[in-house]
Amino acid sequence: MCSSIHLPSWGRSSAHPHGVTMRRFLPEMSSALLLLLLSLLAGKYVSASPGRLLSQLRPLSLSQRLNSLLTGHSREYRPVRDWRTVTVVSIDFSVQAVLDVEEKHEKLILYLLYRQRWQDEYLRWDPDHYQGVKRLSLPLEELWIPDITVYETVAEDNAPSVRVVYVSHCGMVEYRRPMQLTSSCPLDLFHFPLDTQTCNLTFGTLAAHTKRDVKVRLTDQFEEFWRNWDFSALKGEWELLSISVADSQQPLYNHHSSAVRVQVTVRRRPLFYMVNLILPSALLLLLDVLGYLIPPYYKQRLSYKSTTFTGYFIFILMVFSLFPPFRGSLPLIEVYLIGSLGLLLCSVMETVMMFQLSNGRSEWARKYLFPFLSKVLGRIERDETRNKDLPEEGTVANSLDGSEAESAAWREKGGEELRALGEMKREVERMRRWLHSLRQERESQCVRRELVTLLDLLYLFLHCLTLLLGTVLFCMLWNMRL
Repeated sequence: MCSSIHLPSWGRSSAHPHGVTMRRFLPEMSSALLLLLLSLLAGKYVSASPGRLLSQLRPLSLSQRLNSLLTGHSREYRPVRDWRTVTVVSIDFSVQAVLDVEEKHEKLILYLLYRQRWQDEYLRWDPDHYQGVKRLSLPLEELWIPDITVYETVAEDNAPSVRVVYVSHCGMVEYRRPMQLTSSCPLDLFHFPLDTQTCNLTFGTLAAHTKRDVKVRLTDQFEEFWRNWDFSALKGEWELLSISVADSQQPLYNHHSSAVRVQVTVRRRPLFYMVNLILPSALLLLLDVLGYLIPPYYKQRLSYKSTTFTGYFIFILMVFSLFPPFRGSLPLIEVYLIGSLGLLLCSVMETVMMFQLSNGRSEWARKYLFPFLSKVLGRIERDETRNKDLPEEGTVANSLDGSEAESAAWREKGGEELRALGEMKREVERMRRWLHSLRQERESQCVRRELVTLLDLLYLFLHCLTLLLGTVLFCMLWNMRL
């Protein structure tokens, strides 16, 4: 609040080396009074002299006074009467929108309404002498402006510029302007997309002024204003949680300049990433599980698994491009995606292995694995029971020798029909042996497929269990952040 003041309506004090002082008006006033005195003594008046004398004695208008003050004052110097006086600059701001948080470049982009106030010891007037005018606007180029900046700024301000300041009758200057602030902010993406970020904004002077010249502070109503602020009014991807004054013990970038630090805390609204990131990943994993409905000895299952793995690999490459280079621990979402990719890779490898085993293309499996599994599952006794009814090689050979001797006896008797019957009997024996080997191969193939199906079901159980436990674990870690 401006205190009650009673100042003369002309001139500045002579204490300031650059101001317009009362000595500027004394010669004109002295000459006017001398002419008036001489005219009175001579007893005659000059027609033009009274108007001229009254105009010289009449107080200056407010615009004339300000024009004289601004003309005689340099905007390069602080507006103080004593150079040892410290200019106190009070600042505050309001956040209109959280425009964006660039994860890859670690930037926070805010849209602010910024205000700063300071005292000009020479821009003062008595409102009673100027029709009660207590506040007016002046061009920005005519006044000294504190060089307040945000130390974390990394880009130019693209907000519309304001070229006007407001001055009160007690010399309080107020400068308001919108600001699109792009500041650097180290991000903690471990809980992405349920992350909360805290960024520092340090408002301070540049090297042109030190602590002995300009002191920067927040207004008295700053903390109370943000304590009662309705943060839910801001819409967008990011939610503003709080704005607080940082601990004064934290080191500043420039120890010779005055500065204040404010902490801005924002939280991501995760719905967008849940729909566009988590849901597609879960659907791809579900498609991989549904692939187990295809029998492992079909080639279509191998192509299905390979296509799913390739699509998921391309998907996580697109996701990883959003994150900055790794500095510490990986974000949970990346661990989740890499783990899911590992499960898909294991699924593809299991499908290839089961396909090879089911088609009997692995020699060691036929010699060692399948006999062991058959013995464990009780398949040997049933196969031996089936083989009891098959003729032995010695029996077949003896029967063939007997048939050949009988055929010789018949040939001696000259029977052509009997010779033809002997040939047919040998052909039947060869077909019988071929059908026997074919039946053995088919039975062996059926046994292999049954065993491979059991192994595939066992792996499916382990696969689903691992996927379920991993999902529950990551959900617990994410919920700890909420």
